[in-house]
Amino acid sequence: MQNNLIETCLKVEDICPVAKKLENIDGIGEGIVIESFYEGNRFTAKIKGEKHAKGSKIKKLAQLDPVRVSNIKDFIDHNGECSPKKLFSG
Repeated sequence: MQNNLIETCLKVEDICPVAKKLENIDGIGEGIVIESFYEGNRFTAKIKGEKHAKGSKIKKLAQLDPVRVSNIKDFIDHNGECSPKKLFSG
C-alpha cells in the first residue's frame, strides 16, 4: 500500500488533479491526504513529494520491502503468537 501511496503522490505532484479539474490548470500538486478510522478514532496523514519537502527532515519517500511486509502479515495472520520469553528477549 505504501508504494501505491508514493506513486499517487508523485502523480499529484506532477499535475494537481484538483486544479486540473476545476480550473484546467496544469500546476504542481502539494501532496495527498489520507484518512482512516479505527475503533472510533480518526487518523490523518499528509504525504508530500520531494518538491514540497522543503524544511522537512524526510528527504526521500521510502519504498517498502515486499518480503518484510509479507513476513509481518504472516505474523499477524497467526494472531501474533509469540511466547513471553521470545517477546522480552528482543
